[in-house]
Amino acid sequence: MANRSDGDADARTVNGSIRLTTTGLAVAKTVNGSMNITMGRADWPDGASFKTVNGSITLTLPSALAAELRAEMCEWHAHIRLPVSVISSTANPRRLRGTIGSGTRPLDISTVNGSIRLLRAQ
Repeated sequence: MANRSDGDADARTVNGSIRLTTTGLAVAKTVNGSMNITMGRADWPDGASFKTVNGSITLTLPSALAAELRAEMCEWHAHIRLPVSVISSTANPRRLRGTIGSGTRPLDISTVNGSIRLLRAQ
């Protein structure tokens, strides 16, 4: 599934990858597939969630983002290219909690078999 949007977007599939670029807020969920999401809006009201079971997640996020990061994966393979203040990663090696900016909005990311990449938009 590939999509380009000038507003908010919610993408869901069971068997397939998701490629989504939006100027607004993005939310995505798949079971068997990776996702590559570029999100333009940094001020979402209820948080954002990205979940897959069998696949990697790549998120390109706005540079002005302020979020409370909650990331979870079975084997820790994360590449984070934006400033995150880590709150906790040792209590459970499969989970990372931290803040991006002031940490005001929830950002939930979860994969079982895959990696997580967080990038900052230029």
